Amino acid sequence: MDALDRARPAVTIADLVVDRGRKRVLHGITCSIPRGSLTALLGPSGSGKTTFLRSIVGVQPITSGSVTVLGRPAGAGELRRLVGYVTQAPSVYVDLTVRENARYFASLHGLRAAAADQAIADVGLAIAADQLTGNLSGGQRSRVSLACALLGNPDVLVLDEPTVGLDPVLRRDLPAADRERRPRGGRVMFANATFSTAGRILRQLRHDKRTVALLIALPTVLLTLVWAMYDGNQDSFNHVGLTLLGLFPFITMFLVTSVSMLRERTSGTLERFLTLPPGKANLLFGYGLAFSAAAVVQATVATSLACGPLGLDTGSPALAALVAVTSAVLGVALGLLCSAFAQTEFQAVQFMPAVVMPQLLLCGLFVPRGDMSSWLQSVSDVLPLTYAVDALTELSDNGGPTGSMWPTWPSSPVSLPRPSSLRRPRSGATPTDNTRATHSKEISSCPYPPGRRRRGPGRSPGSSEAAPNTRAAPSPCGWSS
Repeated sequence: MDALDRARPAVTIADLVVDRGRKRVLHGITCSIPRGSLTALLGPSGSGKTTFLRSIVGVQPITSGSVTVLGRPAGAGELRRLVGYVTQAPSVYVDLTVRENARYFASLHGLRAAAADQAIADVGLAIAADQLTGNLSGGQRSRVSLACALLGNPDVLVLDEPTVGLDPVLRRDLPAADRERRPRGGRVMFANATFSTAGRILRQLRHDKRTVALLIALPTVLLTLVWAMYDGNQDSFNHVGLTLLGLFPFITMFLVTSVSMLRERTSGTLERFLTLPPGKANLLFGYGLAFSAAAVVQATVATSLACGPLGLDTGSPALAALVAVTSAVLGVALGLLCSAFAQTEFQAVQFMPAVVMPQLLLCGLFVPRGDMSSWLQSVSDVLPLTYAVDALTELSDNGGPTGSMWPTWPSSPVSLPRPSSLRRPRSGATPTDNTRATHSKEISSCPYPPGRRRRGPGRSPGSSEAAPNTRAAPSPCGWSS
């Protein structure tokens, strides 16, 4: 840092106005904070102290004015390595240990495990490093949050009521410990942020036995219950069980993902994440990667049970598992989307009937989509679950993949002769037959366009056997009937 940088203020605020809802919280504040100084905010509850600090770190939308930190607009991407932030409530993961929390945030700064262990020792929690954060006292949780903020040796450290719950000795030693901090343990590649987030989520799942039971055990229990309901009617179970194999991952992943992301927002950890070097894409891809891995385990266990002890005939167990994993990933994507519109966990659960139930009704599970009105078919075409059910229905009806699941292309271009009935007659020539009209009539009589055939030839919605003598020659439509 040169002499010119030292002379510039660390924070410059000009005419800052912030409205939250219909209430004006900050009324045109102008001030500057010099480098190397310790500045405290004093005021009663509700006076706007937290809003002021959130404006400095760039997570608070402002109405007017400007906030400059280290010569850059507040919230700029290059400031995420230079500004540390401790929220008013401890913004850590209560279902991770102290060490796991510190090492996760260290990885987001590109630091190794040694820096995380040193930060834990600096706040006096070395003896409790392997305890779950949720089992600690309120003051100890504040220490964990503080240790995570001290990582990375930030140039500007913003603390919102950092000494709440801290004992007098740590309050005395904390400023000295912060001045002596230097990056420890070396830096690693920043590309690990996505994988660090995925690993953190999987560790949270490992500590949450109920969620593991919901993801792994519940689908297998429900499949066993459906198998017992049919009481030996294996043909009916084959038709229903294969479809349920794709529905259960979609529903469970939607529910778990939406609640997990909402908890990330309400606990303050998302706000802290947005002030760190990684971007939103790292968080979203981390969630997708973690729950996709969980979906693979879920689909593998459920498919193994269904195709083994329950005797489910899928035709291709690997393909059935692949469709189940894809269905689960769709549930993860929708869960992340819906969590952005929920304020509480109760509201997140309310999206279940609003988002999932219409897809269950319109995916063709209860009524074939070909029997629906045209506008319902159009709505069904844009719903993700429709395609998962279509793929599983094709497996159930045909015992394997079909051309309706993906297109097949010839290895080399094939030139087909133009039908004589469709050739333009020569000048002065008169057609001698009605072959053109006959061919057009045959094309118009085709019942379904390509991609709309869901069931095997001659099968009714409730039948598992083809009607006799119903397989016809290739139709003039260009697809097999």
